[in-house]
Amino acid sequence: MTKKELFKSSIEYYDKYKNFDFVIKPSLPILYFGNIELYLKSKFKVVTAALNPSDIEFKKSKDDRPSFFRFPEYKGDLITLEKSLNNYFENKPYTNWFGISGKSKKGFIPILNGMECCYYNSYKFKDTSLHTDICSPLATNPTWSKLNDIQKKSIFEEGFNLWKSLIYYLKPDLILVSLSKEYLKLFDLNFINHIENKVGKKSNYYIDHYEIKIFDYKTNLIWGSAQNTPFQPFKNKSELGQKIKRNLIS
Repeated sequence: MTKKELFKSSIEYYDKYKNFDFVIKPSLPILYFGNIELYLKSKFKVVTAALNPSDIEFKKSKDDRPSFFRFPEYKGDLITLEKSLNNYFENKPYTNWFGISGKSKKGFIPILNGMECCYYNSYKFKDTSLHTDICSPLATNPTWSKLNDIQKKSIFEEGFNLWKSLIYYLKPDLILVSLSKEYLKLFDLNFINHIENKVGKKSNYYIDHYEIKIFDYKTNLIWGSAQNTPFQPFKNKSELGQKIKRNLIS
């Protein structure tokens, strides 16, 4: 698919399922977050991935009614949808999840910064990263892990295929994920090696390197154990990002 076809498909997908009671209203299809033009110019292309967008993307607080306050440019068309997603990190990003570049010690941000990558345009790292969602670009309440099996099944297949088409278009050098290991079964993977592990009181936590195949495109996938935020069991995430990048380019 071309970029235009990806956006058109995301809107068609949204229109098909927007009236389901668990889909946030109003909302928009979140194909990705981040500046796609700067990403495509980056030398080392990193895409992060979760399961699906949170309803908090459309709320200032948990009990607020949904609105487009994080997407002030959005007017319901393809052009303003792309502009809204490109400018997400320059407007009002959900920093409790994504973090603040150069400051946050949680989540993807410090790992990306360790790789000299960033979501935010305003921070002068070498490369720009994007965030994506594997199961669906639709914001739901509850989020993916708490939807029932019927709800998941109703929107998953098309959502997952759209994500794969997006990844095929983006052709990242690395896909960075931190989620339940059961979701790795969705992918065509070959295990490469363990990059890091941490011995916990009840279990061990790992960061693993895989080769992933999306259609006929092969790239790297780094999976890490998760808790409430990405890679939560691991400290010194900036150093971890450096280690991951060294592992990939050595």
